[in-house]
Amino acid sequence: MRTAIVYYSFTGTTRALAGMLAAPLGAELAEIGCGRYGAGGLSFFRAAVDSVLGLLPEVAPLPQLAGVERLLIGAPVWVGRPATPVRAWLRARPPLPARVGLFVTASGEGTGRALEELRRLAGRPGAPGLAATEAETGAGRLPGGADAFLAALG
Repeated sequence: MRTAIVYYSFTGTTRALAGMLAAPLGAELAEIGCGRYGAGGLSFFRAAVDSVLGLLPEVAPLPQLAGVERLLIGAPVWVGRPATPVRAWLRARPPLPARVGLFVTASGEGTGRALEELRRLAGRPGAPGLAATEAETGAGRLPGGADAFLAALG
């Protein structure tokens, strides 16, 4: 089954989790590009303000997902919401396959609300979801619940 993982990563945490999830699924990785947020404290502040105000940046086009039967979408959590580049990509209404799974990474709380927002934006209210902390991902291990998440993807 052709599988792809579309994600955005600001600090590398979501990228690391996407890579760990790709291995057992044999998934292709596609990172959402966004030039609005660079390195440094000002970018962290800009990301937080944009997240709270719902200001969505321009994102680079991704490769076509034609032929993908299973898609995972991943985002860091910014102020309790999925990162704005992922929200912008989903707002553009890309064609999604029937099988969609969602994952988020966070340094603290707010993952449940962020997963619910991703489900709503993707139009997949019952999509399987996975939340990971920076500590889990930084240690190079899948978070608790990853086995059930992968099994639910079929």
